[in-house]
Amino acid sequence: MTRKLLALSLLAAAVASPALAQDDEPQVTYKAETHIDFTALELEGVLAGPELIMLDEYERPGFTPLITLRTDFNAEMDASVNEVK
Repeated sequence: MTRKLLALSLLAAAVASPALAQDDEPQVTYKAETHIDFTALELEGVLAGPELIMLDEYERPGFTPLITLRTDFNAEMDASVNEVK
């Protein structure tokens, strides 16, 4: 009978101990803001990006465009003079 009582008491202690351990966990609270001061640090590094490239000249395309750009309107100006008279 004492063996059964001993086994039951060990079983009850094993089952109850995890439930009691959960209540003892500390509550974690965090600050609303965190301030980090970098003024005392010296940071070194390499810029990992493309460098600035400027193009000064316009290059015509290597293919023949389908639209030709007009350089003057002389023919239209001569025709408009005749219409005004």
